[in-house]
Amino acid sequence: MDARGITRNRLRTLTGVKYDVIDRYYKGQDIALVDLDFLAKVCYVLDCKVEDLLQYEGPDQ
Repeated sequence: MDARGITRNRLRTLTGVKYDVIDRYYKGQDIALVDLDFLAKVCYVLDCKVEDLLQYEGPDQ
């Protein structure tokens, strides 16, 4: 987002997703399930791939 000059508020406008949802993903907090619809919208807006947004952490991390 930073490299493309898109703020969380602008991403909210472009995707139609609530700010609190975007903020949780941005901070990586309180995410129990991954919303594929949300990721698809973000990837479309940022012109990136899902793997650019997610990072796997094993159970011991």
